[in-house]
Formats: sequence, structure tokens, C-alpha cells
Amino acid sequence: MATDDPDTLAADLRATVAARHELDPMYEAALVEAFLERVDARVTDQVRAQVDVNRRQERYSRPRPVLQFTLSVVSLLAGVPVTGFAANYAGLSGILAGWGGIVAVNLSFAWSQRRRRRD
Repeated sequence: MATDDPDTLAADLRATVAARHELDPMYEAALVEAFLERVDARVTDQVRAQVDVNRRQERYSRPRPVLQFTLSVVSLLAGVPVTGFAANYAGLSGILAGWGGIVAVNLSFAWSQRRRRRD
């Protein structure tokens, strides 16, 4: 694994160039290849680390369709008895208050999911 120290790669390059001057020219290709392998390993490590970060962020920012569907079904099912009780005991104002509460729960869930995706 390559390190994350930015000076390490520069030091490796300086050492490779110095070794190139000291060694026989037939070793030049091997020196360059070894240096390029270190560069490739470092780039690969950085890309993998960024992909891992992106996957974690994506996992937490995805909408939750199962939760959204469940909440909407439960809201509709709860709306039936709420409407019945509210109409029986409080009339139109009770119905409006009951459904207002159901709408508020759904809106707060939708806003929390939107804020979660934004962060």
C-alpha cells in the first residue's frame, strides 16, 4: 500500500533519478517501472478511498422508498378512523384537525429526508 504523505512520492522520484545516474543504463527501465508502480499504487489507493467515501455518503443520502410507502399507507389507514371519530365528536373542525395532523407527520418526514439528502 502506498502512503498518503505527499513528500514520499517526491522523495521516491529523487531517489529513482539518483539511482539512475549511479547504476548501469540497463537498469533504467526497471527503475522507471518500479517508480511508476508506486505511483499507480498510490493513485489506486486514493481512488478506492474516495469511492468508499462516496458509497458511505450515497447510502445515507438515498431516499427510503419503503419507509415513504409505509408511512403513506399507515396515514391513509389511520385517516379512516380519525375521520370517523372526528366527524362524530367534533364535526368538520375535528376532521380538519385530524387530517392536519396526518399531513404534518407526512410533511415532517418528507422534509427530514430532503434535509438528509442535502447533507
